[in-house]
Amino acid sequence: MGILEYSSIAKKAYSFLYRPFNEIDIFVEDKANRAVYEKLFSRILEGKAKVVRIFQLGGRKEVIDACKADQSNSTRKKIYIVDGDLNLICGTRPLKLKYFYSLRVYCSENLLLCRKTLETIAHESDYNSTKVDVCSRLNFDAQIKSLEKSFLPLFVLYAICHRNHKKKIGVKTVSYNIHRFLDGGSPNVLKPLILGRMRVIITQLKLILGDEQYQKEKKIVVKHLRKYDLDLVCVLSGKDYILPFIHLLLTREFAYHSSFEQLKARIANDCDMKIDPFLYKALRRV
Repeated sequence: MGILEYSSIAKKAYSFLYRPFNEIDIFVEDKANRAVYEKLFSRILEGKAKVVRIFQLGGRKEVIDACKADQSNSTRKKIYIVDGDLNLICGTRPLKLKYFYSLRVYCSENLLLCRKTLETIAHESDYNSTKVDVCSRLNFDAQIKSLEKSFLPLFVLYAICHRNHKKKIGVKTVSYNIHRFLDGGSPNVLKPLILGRMRVIITQLKLILGDEQYQKEKKIVVKHLRKYDLDLVCVLSGKDYILPFIHLLLTREFAYHSSFEQLKARIANDCDMKIDPFLYKALRRV
């Protein structure tokens, strides 16, 4: 027999047990990262509301369904949070529901992409080097810019697939993670692998949509990106692309020894809490 899985209804009911300890009920996606969420949200809410436990309902659908079932007026503080996902690039409008918030970044890991904190972690790992030298070698802004140049065209294709998911395009998108595009175990991106992946996706999109519709879809996505001047730190997956790359870079270049999960927990302790400033405001005004 496998590990017992509770339904999203049971998970939501679990929040009632914590009401003596929580002054706000926070419901999110995901089955991992609970400690990261709790640390980050506790810091954001410091002085406003106490939160000792957040509640993970599973996927996006489970969070939305739970929120839809909880639309009556209530004096209880609560918020249902979903990832921005590819909807950010697609320009999909967030649902208009009470107590609902859609992240203005791809996922929770994007909230951890804090240059200052990552520079500190690199320096803690490579303590024989000066902070100035470490910051220069990490070169966080340049790394992000390089990832943008390499992967944003691919994410445009992912967004087109997402916009047309009902047509069953039949290709993996973000789950085809950054490690598939790296030179072995090094933090070196192999652009021919990205171009090859793009050719596969374009061929499949044209097969399903036709060339004319594919071109229309591409224009819609690119127009949205330009209109809102979306930052790479927001629109590329922090979970599957940016943060794994940074973790590998820290490991290879600065002798960082902790796991990916430990890195996330470490960052959450003192990262900038306003990478998604709207989340900060939404939580503080609940």
